[in-house]
Amino acid sequence: MIRTTRALVAALLLALPAIPARADVLTTPVTLSTSAWTDLGAGPMLLSAASGRVQYVVAAAGSTIAVPAATSTVGHILNPGDAPILIETTQHVYAIPRDLTYGTGAAMVTPIASWAAASAVTANQGSANATPWNSNIAQVAGGTTNVGAGASGTGTARVAVSTDSPGGAAANPAYTNISNGATVAAVKAASTGAALADPALVVAQSPNSASAHMLGSSAFAAAQVTSIATTGSTATTLVSSRTGVAGTGRVAVTIVNTGSVTVYIGATNGVTASGGTGGAAIAPGASRTIETQAAVYGVIASGTGSCDVLETY
Repeated sequence: MIRTTRALVAALLLALPAIPARADVLTTPVTLSTSAWTDLGAGPMLLSAASGRVQYVVAAAGSTIAVPAATSTVGHILNPGDAPILIETTQHVYAIPRDLTYGTGAAMVTPIASWAAASAVTANQGSANATPWNSNIAQVAGGTTNVGAGASGTGTARVAVSTDSPGGAAANPAYTNISNGATVAAVKAASTGAALADPALVVAQSPNSASAHMLGSSAFAAAQVTSIATTGSTATTLVSSRTGVAGTGRVAVTIVNTGSVTVYIGATNGVTASGGTGGAAIAPGASRTIETQAAVYGVIASGTGSCDVLETY
């Protein structure tokens, strides 16, 4: 029986690859006395009953433990043939035989001196232990990962906006509300007029536009007095073109007929002194304001005419 038990214990010990082995620590039978607890040393250790039943307790080193009665159940009982148990403790393990028929007993002890070091596991993410962790994804939905700019295609990872995101389901994913974070601009359906309570999208024309706000120049331009030729065959240039952005290009020009005859104005020097298909007529004492940056020409039918020209730019 003893030989069979020892053979079984030895086989079990060899079948525990997770328990670190040391060349200088062997499975040792320890003879136990019924008259006192035997100190088997500090744990952790593997312990089994080699002969007879073995009772063991865990206590501090140097503890004085009373010898239990034959019927005592203090501690734990190991029976011969039981598989070795792992006692995970750094305190001392004390044992005493419980089969008084033999008078003595034996326990098989395997100290595990390097348990703490062998149990420690260090897990490193990559060689540089980057923070946050890097994740290299070889495929997305079965296709090679597509990175970089350009149109999406196979292998492109897409992100969907949840329907409970700010803006509600209508804002995801087809369109986005125009908002300053507090007020959302109103967008009305076709043939629906605006209401007073509709939040408006306020816009302004760029000051770089040619017809932007009338900023004006830094100096007031004096009126230009132009005398109109008496001949009706060739028109006189009343004002030359002035192009450019606000502050440089002309916004408008005002022409005042200061003479006693009607002046006809047009966009070319071929304007004629007649109404209808000819130039636009300015009667004596009257004026016209034209929003243009182009040159303006004037002609009279007969006599002597004159005009004052005032540009706004």
